[in-house]
Amino acid sequence: MGGAKNCPETPRQKMIGMMYLVLTAMLALNVSKDILDGFTRVDNSLHSSIDATYARNEKLYSDFKHANEENPDKTREMYEKAGQLRRKSDSLYNYIQDYKVAIVSLADGESEVQKRINNDPNGDPTREIVNKDNKDVTGQYTLVETAEDGRLNGEHLKEAIANYREFLCELVREHDPQMQGQFSSLFSTDPIYNHHDRKDEEWVKATFDEVPLCASITLLTKIQNDIRASEGQMVQYLMQRTDAADLRVNKFEAHVIPDPSDYVMRGSHYRAKIILAAVDSTKTPDCYVEGVKLGSDGVYDVVASSSGPKTIKGYLTFLDNEGKVIEVPFQHDYTVGEPSASISNTELSAIYAEYDNKYSISVPGVPADKMRIQVEGGKVTSDDKRGHVVIRIAPEAIGKEVKIVVMADVDGTGKMVKMGEEAYKVKKLPNPQGFVQLPNGALFRDKIAPSTLGGGKCKVVASYGEDVLLKLDFDIVSFQTKINGKSLNSSGPNFSTDQLNSIKKQKKGAMVKFENIRFKAKGGETVKTLESFTIEMN
Repeated sequence: MGGAKNCPETPRQKMIGMMYLVLTAMLALNVSKDILDGFTRVDNSLHSSIDATYARNEKLYSDFKHANEENPDKTREMYEKAGQLRRKSDSLYNYIQDYKVAIVSLADGESEVQKRINNDPNGDPTREIVNKDNKDVTGQYTLVETAEDGRLNGEHLKEAIANYREFLCELVREHDPQMQGQFSSLFSTDPIYNHHDRKDEEWVKATFDEVPLCASITLLTKIQNDIRASEGQMVQYLMQRTDAADLRVNKFEAHVIPDPSDYVMRGSHYRAKIILAAVDSTKTPDCYVEGVKLGSDGVYDVVASSSGPKTIKGYLTFLDNEGKVIEVPFQHDYTVGEPSASISNTELSAIYAEYDNKYSISVPGVPADKMRIQVEGGKVTSDDKRGHVVIRIAPEAIGKEVKIVVMADVDGTGKMVKMGEEAYKVKKLPNPQGFVQLPNGALFRDKIAPSTLGGGKCKVVASYGEDVLLKLDFDIVSFQTKINGKSLNSSGPNFSTDQLNSIKKQKKGAMVKFENIRFKAKGGETVKTLESFTIEMN
């Protein structure tokens, strides 16, 4: 599928699955079920749009074939290009479908996906995803796994989309630069600007890294929808280039060309160009929608104020060669989807006061610089180079609930539309425990050899332990060791020279007590003290 090598389920994937079960039983989910279900509704709407567009395209191809049979000398060049368009569109569409199946197979298992295919050979096994919130498999498949030629699957996808984009642009380059610009934008694989890092991020990583599975599948379905919509637009363009009206003067058809597609978000604009096919290019028809006449450019522009399936009806009028008014009716369906945003805490399952809570927040199809995050009772800043959002809550909010609200400019007009929100209970960050960290990274607070403890490579750390789901970073400010009643001090997490020398001299059975361990959260200012612990020399 997509040229990828088959990979069995790894221990890491099994571990992620087990952690997910524990989290659902003990903690609040990182991404709410409502948001995950929202992606499913969006994906279903896209599939409905694809089905309608595919049927419309088949009718256009059939009409084009009939025109070619009537006058092959006049239509041959454009008809052959239409055939090439059909093959390339089907090829990319099917490649992306295989790509989706491969990703879903990593999350749900190949046997489960194959069972869906066996149950419904004509169905789509990527529409019944079990592990919708899995944020690892998409990045694993695109950024880690490779195809048979050794290149990353994500690079293959980017190249396939770029090749299709260049093919469409080449078809219209000479006669329609505006349409060329539309295709360049719609199928762009250029780097995406990350406003947190203030730099561009490579398209594959920005699009698929750490993205919930249902969001990435929905995005790939959107690209499939764009392929079918662009294919239909290009078939109409090629038919116009043949001056098809001379071939079928007794039949006229009105067509609605979505700009850029038949799927829009609530609150954004739905745009479509309404044209009359098979007419003399010197005759400009008048266009009416719901009784209102459009401008001479035939552009229909209306705010999508509510979600769900929509229908526009109207008619076109023009004069025939004898001056008689001809009226051609039309009807076109499109879909308005609900806004949705992905809000996921990258480190915690709850939000904690006096701590830099890191969140990964995204809106499908909207770049980061077009988003705005609002938090009641919290401060929002940018994070490290990974582009996360840092939310810091004041201690006064402990025990209360705060909402993270995501706003986005979905249509480039500058108007911010609410895309989603998530509520979190503010908790007090529990104190960690003190440990000795061995050179191999293991945490220890039991028996240990003096040569190991005094070797100069161990250090004192604050942690919740290796098997605890809550894993945060802390800084050790200072600590004391007490041996035989004598206390020695150290500044920072590392042992002082005096402490190391004292430890090396100890015999088996000697006790080293660690006390007055002062620490603070990474990036924080409040210094606290850990409980003392004792290690026996072995």
